[in-house]
Amino acid sequence: MPSTPVPVTAEGMTKFDRAAIMRKAWEKYREFRARYAPWQIERRIVDASFSNCLRISWRIAKREAAEKAAAAQALTSYSDRAADRVRELTVELMRIDAQPWGMRSHRTADTRSAIQEEIRTLQHELA
Repeated sequence: MPSTPVPVTAEGMTKFDRAAIMRKAWEKYREFRARYAPWQIERRIVDASFSNCLRISWRIAKREAAEKAAAAQALTSYSDRAADRVRELTVELMRIDAQPWGMRSHRTADTRSAIQEEIRTLQHELA
């Protein structure tokens, strides 16, 4: 079995601020110790061990990272949908421009301006 090190960011692995997680664990530990009476901790009514506090801190950090990744994914998917819509509108605009002059009407000009306005709006949102 090879003992080659695997980079931390390999295959999309999230990097965590371990020092911040440890600080939060110590805060939780002190909070538990201040909130509950010693007899509650001794009788194991409340798990105020440092390992439990560290476990909670890791769980919170992982949940926050997952939420951040989901938000980034939602933003990316929105920008992809908006870019696709701009492409569709551009094709529609080219189709309108390709119509013979005899087939154009006043509605064509209105449609063309509405399409251009929607394209400008989407491009402004993407910027």
